[in-house]
Amino acid sequence: MVICMGGLRITEISASKKEWYKDGWLCLPTTKNKREHHVPLTEQAKSQYEIAVAVTNSESDYLFPNTYDIREPIDPSSLGKVARRLMSDFDVAPFQLKDLRRTFKTHLLDGEYVEEREIDIWHNRSASAHCSR
Repeated sequence: MVICMGGLRITEISASKKEWYKDGWLCLPTTKNKREHHVPLTEQAKSQYEIAVAVTNSESDYLFPNTYDIREPIDPSSLGKVARRLMSDFDVAPFQLKDLRRTFKTHLLDGEYVEEREIDIWHNRSASAHCSR
């Protein structure tokens, strides 16, 4: 899901609530820079969202609830354990999940798919990144 979301911070996805996904958008009420942020979902991200909703505990507000307390989001350390297991199982060079954010940006810029200003808006790094829907 994090990859599909286009490089958002791990905690912005892992702590997201089901109600924040509306009409093909993820609407974060606050982020690291203390601003709301609205991100369009890719088709792959929409599919991942639907899968997550289908398999998650229906009584939890979180898209990815904590296994031991559904009133809380999944613990980020749990995500790190899953990543390490995948690296081991598939013989992938070690990486940090947070590196996916920068890698995604680099690939988009290298491929000239977008301009850096667009990535900064997507990553909520500029004043113009604040949007209201």
